[in-house]
Amino acid sequence: MKRETQFTQLIKIEKNKLQNIEKEIERERTKIVNYQKEIEKIEEDILNIDYPTHGTFSMLQQFNIAMHNMKNEIHKREGLIDASNRRIEQLRNDMVLVQREIEKFQYLENEILKKRAEEEKRREAKEMDEIAVLLHFQNRHSF
Repeated sequence: MKRETQFTQLIKIEKNKLQNIEKEIERERTKIVNYQKEIEKIEEDILNIDYPTHGTFSMLQQFNIAMHNMKNEIHKREGLIDASNRRIEQLRNDMVLVQREIEKFQYLENEILKKRAEEEKRREAKEMDEIAVLLHFQNRHSF
């Protein structure tokens, strides 16, 4: 009995979509980990900086600008982490929709396969009845 239906390829396509979404979620999680490491590195750099206690005003300004730039880099990465988290949430929503489609197609496919199985049973029963009738008549006429 043929196990494929018109929904078999649709199920495969949807499962591929699901795999692609899962891969994209993993990429976003990797980005988050990398951004967090970058933030930690910048914070470590900030902690290791020797703050000037004397010098020219322009040197102090340059130091403050450098500190400001490093803090901006931290905020930038925090924004990227937020964007990745939003993307993951969207991908999870997409996953739910794709999973529903898969379930719908699988249900429809199973219904078709059930109908095919029932038709096969009816056909086999009909063939068995025909064989029984033929054997019955053959046995009656052989005496």
